[in-house]
Amino acid sequence: MIRLLLSLMLLLCSAAIAAAVPPGFDPERHMLVSEVRPGMTGYGLSVFSGTTIERFQVEVISVLRNFNPKQDVVLIRVSGANLEHTGAIAGMSGSPIYLQDEEGKSRLIGAFAYGWPMMKDPLAGVQPIEYMLAAEPARQAQQSVASLP
Repeated sequence: MIRLLLSLMLLLCSAAIAAAVPPGFDPERHMLVSEVRPGMTGYGLSVFSGTTIERFQVEVISVLRNFNPKQDVVLIRVSGANLEHTGAIAGMSGSPIYLQDEEGKSRLIGAFAYGWPMMKDPLAGVQPIEYMLAAEPARQAQQSVASLP
């Protein structure tokens, strides 16, 4: 009886964890916003001129809780590729941002999504990958409902 209860509890916990992680999320390649801490460093990739992909450096300043309703944004400082002088540049949206985890492995946190003009410091906001992955099933469900007679 105790084994049955323990097995049931394990199954329920596993289901709860699986429900919290969106489909397509791979913990080897992706990082949850709950894992992000101030001071973490990493890099982003973007094209600033022509077709050459360039790397720039990022440092996490904070996680802005509920920046959008029920969604957080990772606030980063950018440098390299002259960004410490210009700040965010139009066209950087969607640029992938990677952070190093405790083991030194680079994992995708999300995409460059917000830049603020006239800032003294080169700050930007990153839309977490977990929200982007969760958006696709939600969009598909909305389309299915919309197509009903």
